[in-house]
Amino acid sequence: ECLHMTAFKKPLLNKMAGVLLSAPIFISFTGYRKQHLWHHSKIGTPEDMEFFRHTSLPQSRIAFLKSIFNPRDLLRKIINYYAANMKVIFSGEQQKLKMDSVIEITFSAAIILALILSSMGGNIQIPLFYLCSLFLVFNPVHHLVEFPEHAFCDTKAKSVTLNTRSITGNFISTWFTNYNNLHVEHHQYPNVKFYDLIPIHGKKKAALKYTNTSYLEFYSNFWLNLKPQHGEHFCIHSSKA
Repeated sequence: ECLHMTAFKKPLLNKMAGVLLSAPIFISFTGYRKQHLWHHSKIGTPEDMEFFRHTSLPQSRIAFLKSIFNPRDLLRKIINYYAANMKVIFSGEQQKLKMDSVIEITFSAAIILALILSSMGGNIQIPLFYLCSLFLVFNPVHHLVEFPEHAFCDTKAKSVTLNTRSITGNFISTWFTNYNNLHVEHHQYPNVKFYDLIPIHGKKKAALKYTNTSYLEFYSNFWLNLKPQHGEHFCIHSSKA
């Protein structure tokens, strides 16, 4: 919601909250927001490129499990985060952009320093727990949440009712994903507060091509269609098919 400036009425509060929420996972809020808005404007075209690319279709169950726990994409984001911010700071960019980069690096650097100091004090379990939570919890869970949004949809179609999937879900999954399960509606109305997407979903659900009643339904269907070992790609359909 901070990416779309809808969490708070004032843009500055959205920005502050976004930076604070992004710093613990070493992600640039400014870079994430820029790339995410690009994704919204270019979806259904060859120029579309999401910030987190959880859309590659696996060939087997083993390949899918490897993709979930693959740390490379997140590591690349972290490296690019520091490289991009340092480039802005030492370039001829506007002062406002430089200040944004300084603030982002300061917050994340403070977290890294705290982890280093804790390990020097003999509490090596604290940085280990932090890294495990980042790469073994956040990264795979985030992958599982975002993967169904466009996977197996007609991503070359310009209509969001064709290139995006919505999952109705229950109270828990809707709360956990912050209504991001209603992804078609989110693309149709990106500036609407996320909790206002529920009544919209109820009215438009019948017109959507790719829908599932739950994440369990999507992943059960997906997993059963995957081959145990490496094999050919397969096609998965919505619950309507």
